[in-house]
Amino acid sequence: MRLLKAAALVEMEHVPPYEALAEDAFVDITVEDFLKDFSAKTCVISWRSKPATLQAALSEEGKRVVPQALLGNIRATPEADRSEFYWLDWACVPQYKDAAATMAEINR
Repeated sequence: MRLLKAAALVEMEHVPPYEALAEDAFVDITVEDFLKDFSAKTCVISWRSKPATLQAALSEEGKRVVPQALLGNIRATPEADRSEFYWLDWACVPQYKDAAATMAEINR
């Protein structure tokens, strides 16, 4: 399970897809660890809107998937009140693999 680090998220100009995230922007954990140690520290945000191809996702089109207003609201939240981690399906679930692989990750 992938979680975005809040400290990295607030520094992003736009949120890239799963396949293009910088390695220092997230943690990969097990579902068991999420339930035990991370769930109370994580904000979950989900919607299904994405460019049709990875090439398009890496272009200007992909920069608009996560609204700037959302990033602005997270940045405006005082650090003490902000979640430590964020789960955004766009960045935390494979977007451009086959559907079975994506659903396996979501269902995990």
